[in-house]
Amino acid sequence: MRQRAARTVAVCTALLAGAPIVVAAQTVPPAKAPAAPRPLPVFAISLLEDDMADTASRLCPDVLSGKAKLPAPGTEAWWRGYRLREGLPKAAMDALGRDGISLISRATLAHGSATDGDFVVALGGSAGETCRLIVYRAVPTTGLAARISTAMAAPKHGWKALPVSQQPAAADKLSLFLRRDGKPYLANLLTPKTPGPVALAIVVAAVPPHVTLPQGF
Repeated sequence: MRQRAARTVAVCTALLAGAPIVVAAQTVPPAKAPAAPRPLPVFAISLLEDDMADTASRLCPDVLSGKAKLPAPGTEAWWRGYRLREGLPKAAMDALGRDGISLISRATLAHGSATDGDFVVALGGSAGETCRLIVYRAVPTTGLAARISTAMAAPKHGWKALPVSQQPAAADKLSLFLRRDGKPYLANLLTPKTPGPVALAIVVAAVPPHVTLPQGF
C-alpha cells in the first residue's frame, strides 16, 4: 500500500512537473473615455441703446418707405427678423398706464426686450405715418438719452445729430437726428424732464420733400 501510494505520488509529481500551467486570461474592461465637459450656458446680452438704434435704423425706414409691408397678425417670424416680438405685453400696458397707451392708440404694435430695458414700437395709428419707440423700463435711466444718441450716431446706423435751435417749452427735452436711406428720415428723441410712464421716446418720420434741410445734411 505504501509502495503504491508512493508510486502514485511520483507519477502525479512527474505529470505536474512536465505539464504546462495554463492561467485563464482575465478580460480587463476598456477604460472609459473621460466625459466631455458640459458647455457653459450662453447668456445673450443685448443693450437697450443698441436695440433702439437698430429698430430706428432698420424697421422704421423699411416700413415708412414701403420697402417692408406690415404682416398679418400672428406672423411672429417677421418681427423676429427685426429682433422684436409682436403685440404689447401686459408689463408694458401696466407700466405705460392710460397716458402712455394714448401715445400708441390704433397703431400696429410690437415690443423689444434688452438686458437693461424694454420698449414698445408703434407704427402708424393716431400719430399718422410715424414709427414710435417708447422706453417704459430702463436700468438705469440716468444717461439713457446720451447712450442712445451715441448708438444712433455709430457708423453702422448712420444718424447725424442736427442742431436744435429751440427746446420745446413743454415737458420734454428734444434731440434731432437725420439719416438718409434713399430719402431723408428725421428722428426726434424726446426725454421727459419729470419722471413718468415714458422714460424716453423716439419718433421717426420721413422728411417731406418741401422741407429744407440744414446745409451739410
